[in-house]
Amino acid sequence: HIIHIPQPALVSASADFRIHITPISPILAPTRTLTGHTRAITSLIPLSDASVVSGGREGTLRLWDVNVGQTSVWATKGLSAPSSLAISSDDRNTVWTSLNDGCAQSFDTRTRDHVHTLDASMTGSRNLSALACDAERLVLGGQDGIVAEVDLRAMAVQVQYKRGGASVEDLAVLNGERVLIAGEDGLPFIAQITDDGVHVTEELVFGDVEGARCIRADDAEAWVAGDGGVVRKFDL
Repeated sequence: HIIHIPQPALVSASADFRIHITPISPILAPTRTLTGHTRAITSLIPLSDASVVSGGREGTLRLWDVNVGQTSVWATKGLSAPSSLAISSDDRNTVWTSLNDGCAQSFDTRTRDHVHTLDASMTGSRNLSALACDAERLVLGGQDGIVAEVDLRAMAVQVQYKRGGASVEDLAVLNGERVLIAGEDGLPFIAQITDDGVHVTEELVFGDVEGARCIRADDAEAWVAGDGGVVRKFDL
């Protein structure tokens, strides 16, 4: 992820429990390392240009001030390991996390309080691996391939669906009730909710089939990174 403090910098997490702040220019060399997690960091997301939120396998989320290295910490439900983080598009103080026990939780970064919990009976998955959200929808993906879309206004599951059994690795919420789904099977696709159900409206096909691990998308284009170390751009 890119932040500005005030110069552009890359913030990255690693399996050695640390977060590195690296200026993009003139050379890529970490200037600051943030320590606090006691197990591998599983997820990281910028909250602002001066703060990031991270999740670790020890079952905690941490809010970091990257300028001074200070951190606030709070525990997930049952100390379950977070697998992914997302920030509400209309309230950047609300952070959602998917957990490896199939639950999803939201936290208020101002008060550090837990706000909502969706248990595994709602999400339909025993182990969540990805999530994404906008102002109205929270989309959850599981290692069993199940995708659940939650109406955040009613805090209720709108629909669940599954295409194959490959783990969902990343998600992106698009307009028009569409969701871009990247999986371990290397076959990213766009699903759309209509009046008569859920339909696959587009396949993001490329030559080599390799696990798709990370996606970044808006309504015009999508970038997909996979196991082969190649980042591909698709026009939507």
